[in-house]
Amino acid sequence: MIEETFLERIMADYYEVLIRYCMARMHRGYTEAEDVVQEVFLALSLKENINLNDNIKSWLYKTANYKIMKYLSKNPWFEDITEIVDLPEQEITEPEDNIFELLSDSELDLLKKYYYGADKEKLASQNGLSVNALYSKVKRIKKRLKESQNQGENKHKP
Repeated sequence: MIEETFLERIMADYYEVLIRYCMARMHRGYTEAEDVVQEVFLALSLKENINLNDNIKSWLYKTANYKIMKYLSKNPWFEDITEIVDLPEQEITEPEDNIFELLSDSELDLLKKYYYGADKEKLASQNGLSVNALYSKVKRIKKRLKESQNQGENKHKP
């Protein structure tokens, strides 16, 4: 573990800067960013072989990036906003043209898992794809949906 005075000095220099950095990268609020920054400094405090000549700033930002990715994978955005969204009083009806009908069940399932934060490597292997092939497949599906939506909008224009 590192000296407490060294850790306090690093925290005084970088705490608020890292919070602003995390807020910008995460697109979340102060509290979430502060959670990540606290994780970064916890990792620093537990680090045994740190050298005062090391580039601490670089280590802090790199560690913050890893902690951000970990936080976002465990706390997807949609969980945060569902609590504040009020349901409308009237019943929501499906649009006349459901663009998801264009997709096969497997494509729809893949797209849902992809956007609900499934591990990309695991999702790719479950579908017999490489990670790059998974990204390409999702991109092609999105393109097909967008083209269908654009055709539908053009059909309804006077």
